[in-house]
Amino acid sequence: MENDKVPYICGPLTELPLEIREWLKPFYSRIADVCEKIIGKRPFVPHEHYDPIVHASFLPKEVYKKEVDQIRKRTSILIVVAVAPVGNSFNQMPNCL
Repeated sequence: MENDKVPYICGPLTELPLEIREWLKPFYSRIADVCEKIIGKRPFVPHEHYDPIVHASFLPKEVYKKEVDQIRKRTSILIVVAVAPVGNSFNQMPNCL
């Protein structure tokens, strides 16, 4: 039986200012890209499936249920991204994308 579990990449988005969210989404996706190259499976990146702007029709309750199911049944490891703004703005963040 093949293991269908994948890493789950998590970090802040929802309560952050738009400017910071738009910087972080591709950053999280790039982490997933690197993981995919190494392990051959795409990690689960929540905003790629349930972005509140792109997928506005999803109810919070639906998203919660699906993400909990993902974590409990199909996650091999949590990759937690801690984010701390530099100075007063993310404009000062290095361009690492």
